Amino acid sequence: NNKPMFPPPPLRTDGESSETSPSSKGSGGSTTDNSKSSRGTKQSRANRRRRRKQNKQLRSMGNAAVMEPSPTIQTTPRRQGNLTSSSLPPTTTTTSSWPQLGGGDDETTASTTASSSCTTTTTGPTKKKDWLERMNKRLSEVPVGQLDPSTTPIAAIMNAWAKTKSTKGATMVERWLQRSQQEARSGNASMQPTTKMYTIAVDAWAKSGEGAAAAQRAEAILQHMHQLYVSQGRPSCLKPTTGIFNAVINAWARAGQDEVGPKRAEQILEWMVSTCADVLPDKYTYNTVIHAFAKTGGGAQKAEQLLEQMHQSHSKGNPHTKPDTITYN
Repeated sequence: NNKPMFPPPPLRTDGESSETSPSSKGSGGSTTDNSKSSRGTKQSRANRRRRRKQNKQLRSMGNAAVMEPSPTIQTTPRRQGNLTSSSLPPTTTTTSSWPQLGGGDDETTASTTASSSCTTTTTGPTKKKDWLERMNKRLSEVPVGQLDPSTTPIAAIMNAWAKTKSTKGATMVERWLQRSQQEARSGNASMQPTTKMYTIAVDAWAKSGEGAAAAQRAEAILQHMHQLYVSQGRPSCLKPTTGIFNAVINAWARAGQDEVGPKRAEQILEWMVSTCADVLPDKYTYNTVIHAFAKTGGGAQKAEQLLEQMHQSHSKGNPHTKPDTITYN
């Protein structure tokens, strides 16, 4: 009897017996049960509404997750031979900025873009070569005596051909030098050959790689300029310089004919010192000849003699012939 009752009995009011008759149970008990059931019904309805609300929220979240998949991952694998798309790296779908080839305006745009890019990548040596070829046409198109230096800069054309360091380049340099001489003889005062033009021609042959033949051409150009310088009353525009002598000496030093090249280079040096009193050699002049003899089998003694001459020239007041590290090397 002392065991707790579950669920507990309803509370009794005063004068109400713990045991009721069937008639009272039918009337009073039904009222209590109705109030209890009404409260339970309200709570259950609230609970159901809360659960529906939660389920609705969960469904909405689930739908959003399904409707908005990751743009970089394909959720459904597709067969691609022995591979599936799920095993491949994720891809993104972006709009390409390149022109689409498909005919019409797009194809025209693509071809225009391609042609412009090709033009951009070939505007270096090709543009220079085209300019030189256009200038060369004027040798035959423009009559002698009518070349205009403002539209046909001979010195610039010669320098551009000389930088090619080839036989064709040296040949074209000499042709333009001859044309400047023709212009001067025809009375075109604006086209006079200068020491700079002769030096460019000599240097072009020295770097053409033609050996002794190139050295002979370089020396012939120097001798011709010196003859013009003497016959025309020693004009300043044709005065020989250390640079043009160095270019001829360098040509013979590159000749590569055993002792012929070094000996001829030494003779040009002696001509420079004895004949052209106002043209002094420098350390590059001596270094070139010394190096030419050093490359031969028995040129050590001659190289030492040239070093002694270099010291004597410097002691006599020539500041440009002081030996340097290259000389002793």
